[in-house]
Amino acid sequence: MNFQELDPNEVWKLLEAKDENGNPLHTNVLSSLIEKEATFFRHSACPCCKKYGCQPFPHPTQPFVEGSLLPNKLLRCANCRTEFDPHTGLITKVTPATT
Repeated sequence: MNFQELDPNEVWKLLEAKDENGNPLHTNVLSSLIEKEATFFRHSACPCCKKYGCQPFPHPTQPFVEGSLLPNKLLRCANCRTEFDPHTGLITKVTPATT
């Protein structure tokens, strides 16, 4: 079986398709998940310094998990650079403090 990539313009046509009444043919299920995830990340404090404002990035060894439509992400603290799993609180990387 060969994989053939679709033309991006054709993909957009499919996604934006409407029926005869102007209603979308396809439901956007990702937008609400993305908003919910962004809210969760905004409210996730760093387990080391307890500051907010952590930046998400793709999990380097487990980019996807079963049952989730979105990529699996870790958070990196903008203050102390600690990397952690926001769902479990497990710290995956601690950057030594500089003096």
